[in-house]
Amino acid sequence: MKPKTLVSYITPSTITATLLFAIGCCVVLYIYFVAASVLHVVVKQDVDVRSSAVRSELASLETSLIAAQHEISNRLALSNGYNEEDDKVFIRRGESDDVALRTNPSNQ
Repeated sequence: MKPKTLVSYITPSTITATLLFAIGCCVVLYIYFVAASVLHVVVKQDVDVRSSAVRSELASLETSLIAAQHEISNRLALSNGYNEEDDKVFIRRGESDDVALRTNPSNQ
């Protein structure tokens, strides 16, 4: 009696079963990766929506912070004796003699 070799254990039914198992694994992995991709897209869209909502809230809070800073600055200035000037002076080049340019004598 001859000893059985590896070739004698490989039968057509073994090859068929192995191929069916491999195809089944590929199908399961394909379904898993498609589902993971779809889930990733949905989660990314949700994160984008939440991120834009947070940015909007942050912009609103920054606006209220800037307004509060200006209000505090105005109140602090008025409490220190400063007053708001109604007649503002704007300087334009060559139109007014009210402003003099002071030069540093050491540069001459």
